[in-house]
Amino acid sequence: MTFQPYVPDDYGENNEQGWWNDEYWQKYGHYVKPYETTKKWGQAIIDRGGIPLTYSQTGSTSRDFIAAHPDWYLFNDTRLLFDKDGGIEGLMFDYPESGFQPNGGFDDKYATAASVYRTIFEIPKRVLGPDSYIDERNVWGQPNGRGCFMDLTAGVVDNQRVWGDNDIVTPEMVSRCGQRWYKNRDGVRQLLTMVYVAAPRLVLANSFSKMTPEMIHDLSRIYPIHSTPKSARPLDAFTRNDGIPRIYDYEIDKTWHQLTFYNPDADSETLIEVEPGKSTTYGGMGLDPAKSYYVYDFWNDAFVGKFAGTGKIQQTLRKGEARMMSVHLVEKNPQVISSDRHVMQGYIDLSNVTWDAAGKVLKGTSKVIGGETTKLVIAVNGFKAVSSKAADAKAELIKGDVAGLIVLALGKAENGTVEWSITF
Repeated sequence: MTFQPYVPDDYGENNEQGWWNDEYWQKYGHYVKPYETTKKWGQAIIDRGGIPLTYSQTGSTSRDFIAAHPDWYLFNDTRLLFDKDGGIEGLMFDYPESGFQPNGGFDDKYATAASVYRTIFEIPKRVLGPDSYIDERNVWGQPNGRGCFMDLTAGVVDNQRVWGDNDIVTPEMVSRCGQRWYKNRDGVRQLLTMVYVAAPRLVLANSFSKMTPEMIHDLSRIYPIHSTPKSARPLDAFTRNDGIPRIYDYEIDKTWHQLTFYNPDADSETLIEVEPGKSTTYGGMGLDPAKSYYVYDFWNDAFVGKFAGTGKIQQTLRKGEARMMSVHLVEKNPQVISSDRHVMQGYIDLSNVTWDAAGKVLKGTSKVIGGETTKLVIAVNGFKAVSSKAADAKAELIKGDVAGLIVLALGKAENGTVEWSITF
């Protein structure tokens, strides 16, 4: 999770742009006690497991800064512009289109507008290091018609913003993110799901103080975001006429996929279907048509069913709903088919799951939140659960809502990992 100080949208002729130091961030109210310096603020974020980023308005500089440092203005010594001592690990460039100057006028007479624009992002990446986070914001375009530079910074920036400030998700917004796959390889829950599926990060428009406990709980279901350099594939991107994909598939391995159905219609329910055994070339999931698969719905906490690879996974989605489902190859032994800790249903929070055929024991390790019950949904596949246990945590077996399923409820007083086992 990344954090930044209060965004310095100060548009007076004198502001912190260009200065980017503690004195001016304090002067304009963006650093306050007890975090009145970059070092204090950055370290506090690091201590809490976050990544501190700071903010820049790309082509903006304060008039008093230009007067004081005309020699810096042409970036003759760019080392003076960035300082890692405060622990800053990234930079967010707002209004990036202001850095694209098609009429030239550069210090280097051989430079092009494109090369200069790319250099803006290369400088902090080089100074902050290869593991830093560089964010290019609002790349899709601006009201003045400028923008759309999203390929100029390929290989330099770590993420790009495709939409302006808002607290809702629109079909066009999701599609802009989702269709980037081919280059880069009901409300709040819809927003959280589709941001997780189609984009690399979420910048909150609403503060935590404005959120209900339920909203904070739902928000926590998408963190941490997986670090695997891979995103969900929009299966129907080329089979639809409206350009708005509704089916996204994240392949964890050949036996486990995370499947998302997305209804962009805020006024009507809609039927969405996919053929698991059909080739991805033709909009299918590319699974083995000779096998069977369990499907479990995360947000609705419901077993969707057992599907043949030759059949269809069909769901009628409520208006504006996004449905995240875990698709697992049916095994011959008990298996975990979902977890309620994270929207990826075990990909982030579950590890070391093994089946001991001789002892008839299913065991694994789960990351849990202190004071909260984590539930694992398990398909018994003809076996009968006898007992469960967990190291330094409470473990309880609960009968599932559907025959053939049980739930393992894990509880721990503090955040941590729990090693658990179920004997059959």
